[in-house]
Amino acid sequence: NKLKVIGITGSYGKTSSKNILADVLNVKESAEAMNMGIKAMYDMLKAGTIKSFMIGNKYLIPKVFLEDYINEVRQGLQNR
Repeated sequence: NKLKVIGITGSYGKTSSKNILADVLNVKESAEAMNMGIKAMYDMLKAGTIKSFMIGNKYLIPKVFLEDYINEVRQGLQNR
């Protein structure tokens, strides 16, 4: 499977995929961002607790998926 990156056209008419890819983290980067271990991050990804997608055998995690998880946890704490 190949990842097709669709560029975003800016005000100057240039297409950039760098901005899109900067918002996607690998497992190590995601674990560091969440201040957790890599194994714990893998466990959460495998369980579907944190959404992700795979390219080959590599997990890729858009930053927005980490934000979604944080918001879900916050919401759960507020509903107690």
